[in-house]
Amino acid sequence: IISNAEEITCGLNNAQRDSQGTIGKFVIGGREVIPGEVPGYALLKVKHCLFGVLCQEGFCGASILSKTRLVTAAHCVHSPLPSFMKTTATVCVGAHEKENESDGKKCYKTDNIRVHPRYNTNSITNDIALIEIPRGMDVAKFTNNGYGSTNTFCQPKDLSYVGADCFVAGFGIWKRGKQELAPKLQISKMVIIPNEECKKNYTSVTDNQICARGPEGQTACNGDSGGPLFCLNDQQKYELVGEVSYGTQNCPEGYPVVYTRNSKYLDFINSK
Repeated sequence: IISNAEEITCGLNNAQRDSQGTIGKFVIGGREVIPGEVPGYALLKVKHCLFGVLCQEGFCGASILSKTRLVTAAHCVHSPLPSFMKTTATVCVGAHEKENESDGKKCYKTDNIRVHPRYNTNSITNDIALIEIPRGMDVAKFTNNGYGSTNTFCQPKDLSYVGADCFVAGFGIWKRGKQELAPKLQISKMVIIPNEECKKNYTSVTDNQICARGPEGQTACNGDSGGPLFCLNDQQKYELVGEVSYGTQNCPEGYPVVYTRNSKYLDFINSK
């Protein structure tokens, strides 16, 4: 292990890149992540159980904010029957392969979940939630081969991010027309589009949301929900701009995806 976990510098990655140092060909239409390339990504499994027996399971992405806190989309963790169902989350950090337990990932279980108080299930607004791991996670950690690397994302600025180098990562459906999740973490280049343009597809988009599409038809799809939309800043560090919120059914090519705009939720993200 290279780095000391006590010193966290947000937004750095640990990809052992090829000699050209490229970010690769620009999760449908993406490519497999280089181990350690998105160390702020976390795999999220959610379980809602009625009376401890009848359980509903879901799968999403999340992002590391600190040693003890992650952020995801509210729709990933919101219980259909909050009064009767117990919700537990398992987050796996440093994950590269979805099912391989020996890829360096570490998993943590918690029921400490905070959905945004104004989350609306009908309009899908304020689609953001925090997951707490009070005992702390193994963050930041950079390994020699990249596998199992973890780090925090930097917080976003109040910018449009139009024209920035942005990406989405996830294990979501990765082949158009096939309902199967990617076995390995995928990354795709994303282009931020102005909200005015996004409203042609989604009339209800607000300033608290941000839209993006792939330059060549790439898109986020089912299973990518809650995962990170992140952009490179001037110091070449990743800023966590948003979480995958919703898109169009079957993830058609060229359609934008709507993300929660994190810069509008920093009070919630940083709340005690």
